[in-house]
Amino acid sequence: MNAPQRMEPEAIEQVIARHIVNTRFEDLSGEAVFATKEHIMHTLATVLAGSNAPGAPEMMALLTETGGAEQATVLGWGVKLPASQAAMANSMMGHAKDFDNNDDRIAYKSSVCAVPASLAVAERMGATSGRDFLTAACVGIDLGIRLGLAVQPYPAHSQSPELGPFAAAASAARLLGCNEDQTWDALGLALCGVALLGVATGGLTYSKRFVAGAASRNGIIAAQLASKGFRARQPVISGPGNFFRGTWKTEADTSRLLDGLGKLFEVVNVGPKGYPSCRYTHASIDAALAIAVNKDFSVEAIDAIKVTVGPHDYAHVFGGDSGVARKQVPQSVVDAQFSIPYTVATALVQKSVFLDDFTPEAIHRPEIVAVSRLVQPDVRPEMDNWPSDVKPCVVEVTLKNGKKLSQRIDYALGNPKNPVPHDRIRANFVACAEHAPKTLDRAKVEQAREMIETLENVKDIRDITRLLS
Repeated sequence: MNAPQRMEPEAIEQVIARHIVNTRFEDLSGEAVFATKEHIMHTLATVLAGSNAPGAPEMMALLTETGGAEQATVLGWGVKLPASQAAMANSMMGHAKDFDNNDDRIAYKSSVCAVPASLAVAERMGATSGRDFLTAACVGIDLGIRLGLAVQPYPAHSQSPELGPFAAAASAARLLGCNEDQTWDALGLALCGVALLGVATGGLTYSKRFVAGAASRNGIIAAQLASKGFRARQPVISGPGNFFRGTWKTEADTSRLLDGLGKLFEVVNVGPKGYPSCRYTHASIDAALAIAVNKDFSVEAIDAIKVTVGPHDYAHVFGGDSGVARKQVPQSVVDAQFSIPYTVATALVQKSVFLDDFTPEAIHRPEIVAVSRLVQPDVRPEMDNWPSDVKPCVVEVTLKNGKKLSQRIDYALGNPKNPVPHDRIRANFVACAEHAPKTLDRAKVEQAREMIETLENVKDIRDITRLLS
């Protein structure tokens, strides 16, 4: 009698590839569809908001100089380029204002690569339906988040240059009609496009936004090559040389990667951000706004401002032991985006924080700088004992009469426990479009917004890109 044949366990990469290939619009829950639409709307808004940001004109000068097949549109510019190049430009611009969707659990910018990649490939394919575009974006967003959640020790600080190539490759492979083997090849090639260095968050550098664009481009090229038969069936998640071991020096927690795959789409656990600055500044912005809006006092009456944070935020957005003075008086837009003193001062003085507060002129406003100089850190290690990457904070304003006004925020606006209202997301879409380098007709922008709201009924995704060009 023959012994029973021993079956080798199926590779995780094959399971994920099958999921990417087989997922259909009908497999998405109503909650996932709604969340993906919000991600798409907010991501396209951030692309328009950043389409004239420093670095974008230089990128567009290079891309138009090199040219190529007119496959996909750079939003706000109305220029058509090869799909991978258009996605690179759109992802870079979408990350430029630091307004892109953020996963508070792991700090990953969840849709800034997947959505532009999906849009570019959908446009290249021609007559792609809104359902197919939405499904591809949802699958890519989900995979990127799951990979980030699987990084150990949890919660890890995973970023777009690391996870974005996989998210973009998954979305692109889905739209290109890759089979399971080709999709695994696409993920294997995406591994070659992972960036680990060059993400700067201070000074006169725009490298952070560039690497998000490069991740989107690398993911699309990976899927395009795989669709043509280029083989890359290598370990991506497990085995020698895999992403986790090579990047984080640990193995993946595969339970976080596979649990609920195809049933729960992680897009529902991430919402659009409330403010165009580093996510680590948002809890303090919320606290300052709550004090400014709900308490009756004048800015001139402020004597001192204390912001209680953990060592994590002290290092990232207070400048650490040697950088507090620089964060109090930022000399560049990037410094201001990553400054608790500047953003808290802006919230207290203006009772709002938005795109126009992050320009070379705005960051030097005397009334903001005067208040920003008053903001001092109070570092408490226990604040870092929080089960996610984004931590709580407390803002305390002391008035000259001795009165103290205090507010603690655990979940910043944009967290699923404190989501940005949908009406505000809709309003932000129009407001962001006003920052495009070429004036966009407001009626067309609003029409594009309504089409995103009803993506399941859109027959050709190019109808949306035309309106935003």
